[in-house]
This record gives sequence, C-alpha cells and structure tokens, in this order.
Amino acid sequence: MLIGLTGCIVVDTERTESSWGSEAIEPENVTIQEIDAVGKLSMEDHRREGYERIAHRRGLSTAAQVHLVQAAFTNLSRDDGKVDVLTTLVRNRCFRAETKTAILDRLDDLDREESRKEILDAMSKK
Repeated sequence: MLIGLTGCIVVDTERTESSWGSEAIEPENVTIQEIDAVGKLSMEDHRREGYERIAHRRGLSTAAQVHLVQAAFTNLSRDDGKVDVLTTLVRNRCFRAETKTAILDRLDDLDREESRKEILDAMSKK
C-alpha cells in the first residue's frame, strides 16, 4: 500500500498563451508615443480615461511612468482627474521610486490639499 502512495507526481508549469494569457510588454517608446497621443485628445475625460488605462498596465518602464506623470500634470486641468491617474499608477505593482519622486516634485501643482493628501496616502500604503 505504501508503494502506491509514494509515486511521483509531475506538474507541468510551463506558461502558454492559452493558459496564462498573453500580455506582451510593448517597447518604451511606443508607450510614450501613446501617452503623447492621449494628451492630444480634445476632451479632458477622454485624456483621463486614456491615462488611467496606461497607468493600469503591467510592465510600464520607469521612463514611461515618469512621462505619464508629467503628461497628467500638463494635460489634465482638474485635480480629480490627476488624482485618479496618479493613484492608479501608484497602486501599479511596477511603480518605481523615480516615479514617486516625479509625483512629489509636482505635488504642489495640485490645487486642493485633499488631492495632495489622497496621493500621499496611496504612496504610504505601498
């Protein structure tokens, strides 16, 4: 009876596109071009939505993250939109120290203290 229970179990952990999904990380320059294209949209809500989608992405490079921070501050006029984009980026697993510095450098550009506090709170939970 012991012989039957001590057999070898083989588990195949090879990732395939069908079992794990495919999430290719695009080149940094392509992401930066996309951020720039979103910044040219005429409606603020569309820019915010586009930036948030990018901020959610896995594997964002440091340069793309910093560029996204700068674009959010430059191309979004309302604090709530900036906060949405920046807190989404802060919660991303690939959030980097350089990105944190870029946000902190521009934090005083937000109009409301509550907006600054919300972003600082999100960073402190990291």
